[in-house]
Amino acid sequence: LNPDRVPHPRITIGWTAGLEHAADVERLPIVPALQRLLDERDDVNVISLGLRLGLRSPRYFHVQHVPIPSLTRQLVEFDVGIAPLSDIEFNRSRSDVKLKEYASAGVPWLASPIGPYAELGERQGGRLVADDGWHDELVRLIERPRERRKLAKRGAKWVAGQTLSANAHRWED
Repeated sequence: LNPDRVPHPRITIGWTAGLEHAADVERLPIVPALQRLLDERDDVNVISLGLRLGLRSPRYFHVQHVPIPSLTRQLVEFDVGIAPLSDIEFNRSRSDVKLKEYASAGVPWLASPIGPYAELGERQGGRLVADDGWHDELVRLIERPRERRKLAKRGAKWVAGQTLSANAHRWED
């Protein structure tokens, strides 16, 4: 919850995307939105962890594998974490752990309003994005650093209450 975030000159958009997210890439316009940002803005980097997105830019970085113990150190490089999900049965049964990982690294997030993400939002450190709204929402956060900081603080507060010790009584009940 106290990541060592180092300021950097560009805004880095990151996605922790396992290979199963290939189905989301096929169904959602997320790759074109990210490519458009890279084409329009010199102040943006994109990183994908896991799934290769095929973006054409020297400011796109792909990391094939990140060991779980190193994940938070990698996530602190992100200024905005994304969690796009297409509306398929598999995604409706997911957990919200990715958004918790982003929040624990001090990263505001944008997510699809699908499955476990559907009830989350600004109080948890992010915003929900319609399928066709990725570009505009990313631009909004890129251009508003104060909003990013505010969302990151809310996310940290939310995730601090998501620990095992804080919730064990609910599971016991």
